[in-house]
Amino acid sequence: MAKPIHCAKCYQEITDPHDLMVVAKLGLVLRPYHTSCYGEVEKTLAHQWLTESRPVNHRPGNVAALLGLLLGLLAMLLLRRASPGAAILLTLLGFWPVALRVSSYALFERPLRREHRPA
Repeated sequence: MAKPIHCAKCYQEITDPHDLMVVAKLGLVLRPYHTSCYGEVEKTLAHQWLTESRPVNHRPGNVAALLGLLLGLLAMLLLRRASPGAAILLTLLGFWPVALRVSSYALFERPLRREHRPA
């Protein structure tokens, strides 16, 4: 049995993979929420731009990962000779959303899906 995943707001265990919302706080820390708990947190933090949080495992996170992958690959291919420093920086910035998405899947989504496979 995998380690249980608890909501960062209500501290209850998240058991349904479809109820899981993984959020990147300031683009650095991944936190799991119930979808309803994330809606409440987002309402209270809407006016505070310093506590910006973005969903990683839903459509915005998938689009950001895809665009980041494209940016990283383009930076590697097009800028590596003209400006190696800029190419490295843009590549790292481009691959960051991809790393967040892969981490979200490995740490939270995959264990939940394995646990709740139909018999």
